[in-house]
This record gives sequence, C-alpha cells and structure tokens, in this order.
Amino acid sequence: MFKKQSNKKTIYVLISIALLIALIVLIFSIKVYSFYKKKQLEIENRENCSIVMIDFSNLEQKLKEQTVKKLLCTYTTNTGEAYQIIAALSIPSLNIEYPILSSTSDSLLKISLTRYWGSNPNEVGNMVVLGHNYQTDKFFSKLPNIQIGEIIKITDLSGKTLEYEVYKTDIIDPYDNSCTSQKTNGNTEITLITCYNNDESRFIAKARAI
Repeated sequence: MFKKQSNKKTIYVLISIALLIALIVLIFSIKVYSFYKKKQLEIENRENCSIVMIDFSNLEQKLKEQTVKKLLCTYTTNTGEAYQIIAALSIPSLNIEYPILSSTSDSLLKISLTRYWGSNPNEVGNMVVLGHNYQTDKFFSKLPNIQIGEIIKITDLSGKTLEYEVYKTDIIDPYDNSCTSQKTNGNTEITLITCYNNDESRFIAKARAI
C-alpha cells in the first residue's frame, strides 16, 4: 500500500514538473515570438520611413491626398535621437517646401525645419519653426527675402492646409525670445526664425492664418 502511494506521489511530481517545464517553454516561446515580431516591425518601419525621407518633393500634395501614412513613422538620427514629421511648410514665392520635424536639436536642424515652440500645426497659438540659413537655396536660406503680404502654407497630417499671410518681418538679437509669445488673441499664427548676418542676429517672419 505504501509503495502504491509512493508511486502515485512520484507520478504527480513528474506530471507537475512536466507541466512546469511546458509552461516555461510556452512563456519563453511567446517572448521569443513577440521579440521577433517587434524586430520585424521595426525593420519594416525603418524601411518604410527611409523611403519617405528620401523624397520630400510634393510633400504638401501627398499630405492632402493622405497617401503618406508612413509619415506617422518615428525616425531616428545617427545618434539615436527619435523624431517625427508633423507637417509640411511651403512658401511658393521663395520655392521653399520642407517637412517640419517634431522637435528641435542641432542634429535635427541638419535634416529639415523643426518645431521649436508653441502650438501644434494649424492650431490656435503661435507655432515657432526654426530652419538653418546656409546662404544657399537650402532650408530657410532664402527666408530673409520674404515680403509682407506673402503666403506661407502649412499642411498638417490630417491633410488640411492653412494659408498664413506674413504681417511682420524683423531682425532681432539671438537671445530675444519675445517672438515666441503665445499671446495671439485667439489667432492661429506661425513664426519662422533663421540665422542672419553670419549668425550675429536672427531674421523672423510672423504670419497669421487667413
């Protein structure tokens, strides 16, 4: 009798061990599968994003047609800094058209225009956008040529485009942040900033949605 009970106990222990091993294997398999799928998605995401990042042309039209869902991707710089495209900016009179990136840093300013401060694209407030002046045709190099009354277009990720009319231009001290104020009396505005006079000052253009 004692031997039978001992055998049953042994069987129960073996079954318990087998179930525990099976559970561990199952959990490990799920984790491996999840890790694999995550890596596959990251690879696909990087591939899709890189395709978009190569071609900035006609970005406004692409956003209007809402055919560029890939713009919702998160990109990374060579230093591992994450960012997204949040809108497209176009100044037809100066032949300027670039994406606006989600944040500002030295590395991101080398890629495109960046959102420095303020409201989101096409929302009430003052969205402040920075761009390098390389004294060429790149980014905001031609911005100091803009005139009062000219039109700036912002197309957000919903495909909506607002036209902004320039109402003020100025040359300011590099440490003067008054142009970033969010006091717009309920208007939707943008402020564009770039270097001026060999980085000794800043050129700004302020525009209001019409």
